[in-house]
Amino acid sequence: MKKDFKCRVCGCTKYSTKTISNGNGVVGFGGRAIVEYYYCNNCSAIFKDPKKFSLSKK
Repeated sequence: MKKDFKCRVCGCTKYSTKTISNGNGVVGFGGRAIVEYYYCNNCSAIFKDPKKFSLSKK
């Protein structure tokens, strides 16, 4: 997965994953939001899907 990535902003070939889990005060179903996103290790650009964000390597 990570071997085919190239950041469209800076050209870096490495990214990391960040998962945030935070409660919103609601008890029961829907009381917790879990958000996962990726970011470039060089320029910190944030994206949801590395394949869609990446420039194709030629």
